[in-house]
Amino acid sequence: MNTPLKQLNIPLFGLGFRPFFLFGSLHSILVMAVWVLVYTAVIPGFSGMNSIIWHIHEMVFGFAGAIIAGFILTASANWVGIRGLHGLKLFGLFFCWFIGRVVYFMVPFKLISMSWIVLDLLWMPLLILVLAPPLVRAGKWKNTGLLFILLGLFICQVLLSFHLFGFNAEIFYEAGYVSPFFVILLIVIVGGRITPLFTRNKYGVEVIQHPVWEWSALLSFYLFMIILLVFGWGETAGWAALIVAFCNLVRLSGWNGLVTWKDPLYWVMHLAYFFIPLGFTILWLSLSFNLFSRSIAIHVFNTGVIGLFILGMITRVSKGHTGRPIQSDSFIVTAYFLLLGSVIFRTLIPYLFPHWGLNAVVVSGITWILAFSIFLIRFSGMLFTVRPDGRPG
Repeated sequence: MNTPLKQLNIPLFGLGFRPFFLFGSLHSILVMAVWVLVYTAVIPGFSGMNSIIWHIHEMVFGFAGAIIAGFILTASANWVGIRGLHGLKLFGLFFCWFIGRVVYFMVPFKLISMSWIVLDLLWMPLLILVLAPPLVRAGKWKNTGLLFILLGLFICQVLLSFHLFGFNAEIFYEAGYVSPFFVILLIVIVGGRITPLFTRNKYGVEVIQHPVWEWSALLSFYLFMIILLVFGWGETAGWAALIVAFCNLVRLSGWNGLVTWKDPLYWVMHLAYFFIPLGFTILWLSLSFNLFSRSIAIHVFNTGVIGLFILGMITRVSKGHTGRPIQSDSFIVTAYFLLLGSVIFRTLIPYLFPHWGLNAVVVSGITWILAFSIFLIRFSGMLFTVRPDGRPG
């Protein structure tokens, strides 16, 4: 006997992007709101859990992890020519992610014991197990590399969990600061494919993707990651960061991004990718010359690269995969500029005006909340309802 969920009378679970984009964005709003309140001491700090680690964990594994899951579940279905995870199975995977988010809101306030956080270690391995078989059967070996990046993210999550359980070795703590680079690596790979592709298809312009710079952008990133893991946050990692910045800037320069300036759905991805070489340049100046704090570079990555690319990607994918015209509007443009403001207030303002640091963080948090609130207002109806053309997904 089929249940309503089994019959898929719930469009929200028609394809992976729907629940994960929707609730991942909502989760980022809630996390940012709590973080601002804790940071400004409006509410007391967490009991038994480092609030900074909580913030990192929930923005990387809760927010970015959800968006990654939604994107890859949707894209992989196209790669292998299948329907993609939906219905009860999709609900089960989503529920594992959702339970983890509930746990991470309850543990800091002593509503449940710390031991419950092990539940959050279930959903990412399940995601990998869902994605791997279809890719392997279809012989999509190039795309299976993304699974190893997910595995790297999961290892960071496990190490960070050890820190939360009281193991104080530096590797457990630093896993939180290394984990965003796995997300950025995904953007280097995926963004490096779709950004020039969308630009060429939309504008019919020449897009240069020279193999030397395509591979250099990726291999230099791998080199940086290896050096960071072996030698830590030192001068050697700083010079490796400069190589990453140079290779990715040259790569980006060939994508003819200036032609997209009239259409926010296109320039937002170019701009978000530009923050990769900018962030690595700032990291080089920080680690090698101590001209910037590492925090500025990290927030260029987290807000500028991850936040802006995610917002640009989910607005485009949500329109395209719900059968709507891929066009920008005033809501989308406002959200993009609000998030760009969040980047500026979290990085540039504290550097230029250190005495405004606290206020800048608050404004950055508020503009982030507003940007993703606009996404929810504008796109929730699309994500909750069937496609106008009646197609599945």
